[in-house]
Amino acid sequence: MYSTLETDPADLRSPLSRSLSRSFLSGAAVVVISSRHLRPSPATFIQDLRRGIKVDEYDIVIIGGGTAGCVLAARLSEDPLMNICLLETGESSLSLPLSRIPSAYPQLFGTDHLYNFNTVDQTNAGGFTRYFPKGKMLGGCSSVNAQIFHCGSPSDDVECDSHLILEQ
Repeated sequence: MYSTLETDPADLRSPLSRSLSRSFLSGAAVVVISSRHLRPSPATFIQDLRRGIKVDEYDIVIIGGGTAGCVLAARLSEDPLMNICLLETGESSLSLPLSRIPSAYPQLFGTDHLYNFNTVDQTNAGGFTRYFPKGKMLGGCSSVNAQIFHCGSPSDDVECDSHLILEQ
């Protein structure tokens, strides 16, 4: 298939890439990140997908477009020889303004934009169940957390710093 002057693209892959088996996908992906194509703006890229860009073979398929899945797909797609498929059942959080307005995010509760889970009866919560929503959109739960974050305690920072200093 290749002449002596040509190189098989598979030989150019990193060891990690070569060690991963190829995955085949027959369904449609909500988001496909492929570094073999020039990357237009995100809006154009999504529009191009809707026009039917078809990639039948992927090197890696990532299930879930939460924060970690999106970052992983972006990093892996930096290798121009890899086709990465990111599957997410929900839509882009950019099309859901309620997910970007901290005071409005509760309006997403009970909608199709979330997995609307409930816990089992909680003994230490008076026997009540609790609503436990999970994001069903790009960005996952980070898109529906009212932009809340938790800071570690100062003692954690000091302990972390001491480990870093010892390792150097």
